[in-house]
Amino acid sequence: MTTTDVLPDPTTTVFTPASGSARRRNPALVQGAISVGVLIVIIGLWEASVQLFGIPIYVAPAPSDIVETFLVRPGYYIDATLWTGLEAVLGLIAAVVFGVAVALAVSASRILDRIAMPYLVLLQVTPTIAIAPLMSIWFGFGFTPKVVVAFLSSFFPIIVSTAIGLRSTDRDALDMLKVIAAPGRFVFFRARIPFALPHFLGSLKIAAPAAVIGAMVGEFVSSTRGLGYVIMTSQASLRTGALFVAIIGSALLGVATFAIATWSEKRFLRWHDSQID
Repeated sequence: MTTTDVLPDPTTTVFTPASGSARRRNPALVQGAISVGVLIVIIGLWEASVQLFGIPIYVAPAPSDIVETFLVRPGYYIDATLWTGLEAVLGLIAAVVFGVAVALAVSASRILDRIAMPYLVLLQVTPTIAIAPLMSIWFGFGFTPKVVVAFLSSFFPIIVSTAIGLRSTDRDALDMLKVIAAPGRFVFFRARIPFALPHFLGSLKIAAPAAVIGAMVGEFVSSTRGLGYVIMTSQASLRTGALFVAIIGSALLGVATFAIATWSEKRFLRWHDSQID
């Protein structure tokens, strides 16, 4: 056997197309580049408009003024963002524990569902800003009332979505498990939980940003720390640059919590149809 019998002829070599994952990366990169480009254009138009029309800084600061405001006291704004984020995360954790427990209960009993759900709906539709002062009276003016308000703002979608998921278990799967006399624990973990998981993780994409909003509402009522406190004090003194820094910080918190919830959905639902491109 000669060398020419083993090595491929370079003139006849066929190059296979890129793999599916590589092909999928290109549209994502293009979309990301477009999004960044649009953001840069908006910031540029904003900066040019403020400079061109001479808009006062207390009315609408230019992006450069906002950056300058942040750089004067970066530690102060980062601490406020982390503080509000901690309140939101603890409130969300409490909402997950409470929401899943209630969802398990109401999905197992229609009677309990009819009894509890009207009160849960009533609590949900009551404006959070109306409840927040009461939380400050009951729990003081420190850290706890903000966590409670964050919890109240985020528990309802978890209860509703998880309960729907637990009731949406495939009937054929349940019948098959019943035929083979599968234990109740096996049915719960191998049938009901997998069908409820997409609903639960989907609800986190609503509940997580809602927890950030709730934490800030609690800070609006009474606080000495956090993004809500920065917004209230900046409004009172017409420090619009600081106001924008706090608004951007709160938006980044909301985006971060939503991104984590989305990552969790992709991580734990690789097998689900919703994650198939």
